[in-house]
Amino acid sequence: MQPGSRLWLSFVAMLTILSSETPSSVGMELENPFQTFLVRPLVESFPNLELRGSLTSETDFLLHNINGEARSRGFDFRGDNPTISRSEQIFELKYKYHLAKGMSLGGQLDFLYEASFALDGGADRRPRKAQNNFEYFRSFKRWFREFFLEVHRGNWDFVVGKQQLVWGRIDTVRMMDQIQPRDIREFHDDATDDWEFTRQPTWMAVVRYWPLGETLGLEFLFKPDFEPDYVAPAGWLQSMRTIYPLPRSVRILDIDRPEDTDPSDWEYGFLTTLLIGSWDMGLSYYYAWDKSPTSFTRRITGSPGRPLSLVEQKHTRLHKLGSYVNFSPSIGGKEWTFRWESVLDVNKYLPTRAESRSRTNAFRRTGRDTLSGYDGVTKRNQLQFSLNADTALNIARTTDWSLTLQYLGTYTFGHDNDLFGRSSGAIEKWWHAASWSISKPFSGRRGMFSTGLTWIHDGNFGSRTKVSWDLTDYLTLSAAVRWFSGKDDDTYGVLEEIGDEIETEISYSF
Repeated sequence: MQPGSRLWLSFVAMLTILSSETPSSVGMELENPFQTFLVRPLVESFPNLELRGSLTSETDFLLHNINGEARSRGFDFRGDNPTISRSEQIFELKYKYHLAKGMSLGGQLDFLYEASFALDGGADRRPRKAQNNFEYFRSFKRWFREFFLEVHRGNWDFVVGKQQLVWGRIDTVRMMDQIQPRDIREFHDDATDDWEFTRQPTWMAVVRYWPLGETLGLEFLFKPDFEPDYVAPAGWLQSMRTIYPLPRSVRILDIDRPEDTDPSDWEYGFLTTLLIGSWDMGLSYYYAWDKSPTSFTRRITGSPGRPLSLVEQKHTRLHKLGSYVNFSPSIGGKEWTFRWESVLDVNKYLPTRAESRSRTNAFRRTGRDTLSGYDGVTKRNQLQFSLNADTALNIARTTDWSLTLQYLGTYTFGHDNDLFGRSSGAIEKWWHAASWSISKPFSGRRGMFSTGLTWIHDGNFGSRTKVSWDLTDYLTLSAAVRWFSGKDDDTYGVLEEIGDEIETEISYSF
């Protein structure tokens, strides 16, 4: 069955179920145990304390392996074909203590256990490094997730400590939201309901000033704490380093990263926002480090028949210029929201195939590294942008449907055909993607249904259909189906064989 047919059949089935408005169903409202026995006694004992938390269990099952259709294409994940891609148990505790009027201390503690190591066969064959990093949050900086001091004085806000800072207004894609490094265990997992967790909080100072109240806002960022994107080691299921392994002809010498104690290595940013009527606009500048290191070829060695590239990986400086515009007009009796958001990366290093090939070929001819100036990369400016449209619809005589349309684009300035991605094929001058998604609450808003389809440049597709249900005010069940379709030489083509999955989740909040 073609991917489009699968999506259409699932959509029609869900539409049939939801096509008639059902009366509100009243769930069984039970006493919240953690709220009763943990939160309430603590808050009563410490009146200035705010406390809330959650327990979430998510288990994802790989569709092809469930159906006996495993096609690993030579990928060695655990010595065999796994069935469970993730079984993650997360306990989160968020707190805020009001020290004085306009001053509070807040934070979050996270504890994680990844049960797929114990549940799925072949777990012992995973690299020990992968287990140590992902079975538990073993390191202090991971479980001590956030800790910050907030001070509000008149038109000024100060936030200092380990925190998340999100710029931009588009919820469905990371565009200006690039301040935090990412926890990329499953690099295709771009579900927006997971972003707060996949961002890695860092130590920083944020200063906000509102000279005209909510009309005009000025925000300044000082960030001494550099953290790279947290990529799973080779051997971890759906890690970039497993799907795109390092060639045997390449050896990494060292990874050079910024120093937190050196002010010249700090990151700085500025955001100004303007709110006029139905217009919401913003401009930003972020003097950042690229969260993924660039590979610089330092030397070619080995023998003429088997050359070996010695590579140094370095995090490089970027100037990021961002902008967003939100506009909410009424068109044809319907309320619409249009969003534009963009980021221009200045002096971004991109690999060049011609340099790498020329240097390797020269070594093969002479047995000596004669082109030492060719480091295999070049600087280019790259623009990323997105245009969103949101509105409400009536479908099959039912109301409360929400529709989102989105277009994504990337333009590379000074493009040539030798540019290629760090983990994919050649970079084209223009890159496009488009998506649509719809959602609807049902059964008295206890349930939520959503589905969507994403088209990626050059004939690749992805989709996610999800249903969630609130059993009580604090207990939610959800299930989703995610599938991919793409060409054999594309990321989505690989994920079609190893990424299609069923996601299940139980979430308890207190």
